[in-house]
Amino acid sequence: MKPLAAWFSPRLRFCLLAFITGRLVLSALAVVGWHVPQAEPEPATHWNPERPSNAWLNAFAGFEHFDAQWYLQIARDGYVEGDPSAAYFPLYPLLTRLVGVVLDERWLLAGTLVSNAALLAALVLLHRLTSAVLSEEAARWAVVLLLVNPMAFFLYAPYSESLFLLLALACLAWLREGRWVHAAGAAALATATRSTGVVLGLAMAAKALHDAGWWPRRPDAWRLFLGRAGLTALGAGGLLAYLGLWALKGDWDAPLRSQRTDFYREVSWPWVSVRDGVRDAVVTWNEPGSLIMNTVVLLTVITLLLTPVALRRYGVAHGAYLLGSVVVPLCLVRPYAPLTSMPRYYLVAFPALWALVELTRRPAWRVVTVTVSGALLALLTLLFTSWHDVL
Repeated sequence: MKPLAAWFSPRLRFCLLAFITGRLVLSALAVVGWHVPQAEPEPATHWNPERPSNAWLNAFAGFEHFDAQWYLQIARDGYVEGDPSAAYFPLYPLLTRLVGVVLDERWLLAGTLVSNAALLAALVLLHRLTSAVLSEEAARWAVVLLLVNPMAFFLYAPYSESLFLLLALACLAWLREGRWVHAAGAAALATATRSTGVVLGLAMAAKALHDAGWWPRRPDAWRLFLGRAGLTALGAGGLLAYLGLWALKGDWDAPLRSQRTDFYREVSWPWVSVRDGVRDAVVTWNEPGSLIMNTVVLLTVITLLLTPVALRRYGVAHGAYLLGSVVVPLCLVRPYAPLTSMPRYYLVAFPALWALVELTRRPAWRVVTVTVSGALLALLTLLFTSWHDVL
């Protein structure tokens, strides 16, 4: 009989070890976070988590904060007209509900299992895709860099980030292999997970145009292009289905309106969002409580600097996906804090991660990167698990 390790490929073993290490480290930080002075909780309308009775319970309950409450509330109760729940897309809470029913309505455990299972699968896909685009060594380094990202705790928390990352990686991996039907299916599921899933449509459209020579000249090329364009349109099916669900309630634009009215987001030019966010950080850099916002701005700027490097190197589909992933969130921002949440949104912009992998080839740079990024991850995890707003 084969030993247990023989059933796992080297790629899966590496990703599993990295995943477990990250999970243990963040759980340990959450235990410590229970002893940190707590900020005032911000409970969702119908979800009121109590502070865990001891530090060990905080290893998981410490991640049941902010948007996680909305996802868990939707999993338990469904959507409620008139509250901000419409802003949260349905695939992640639906999966959480399916698992939660099996687990006798243990919603936090269900949401955590969905997020963590999606993360492990995403790490394996990230390793596989990075190996194909760069190298095996770069793939291992990409996995490590993702898990020491200062915002990586969102990947383990009951949030939709891990699920979306998995679907985006699957879409682009299948697109690379020419499996357009599979890619369209993954894109449709991604648009049912987050509104920014539409950027996968940009990637598919760019790939279709590129493969057709940017302008088809022969009838067979036109037929191929139009077929792929149709599949690209199907990639928006998740978004359309969700808007259709609200249309049946007589309020089709509730998800879009909620972003404006409940989360105070307004349309902005992306360069204006960056300019205002950087200016505010410079003006207030030494004020009390400015550490988190300064960190958010710094991480956003780093991603923006990595973007042009990645655009030149990784092909038209990955470039279009990265550009959309970076620019679209900057177009709908909170005017008083325009770069809020950007590093969390950029967790899924993995082509920028590839650029960082290539720029940190030297061992010394890797040590510096892991040390600085890991220290910020530890700090932000402690703050997040003690109810401080790091979004």
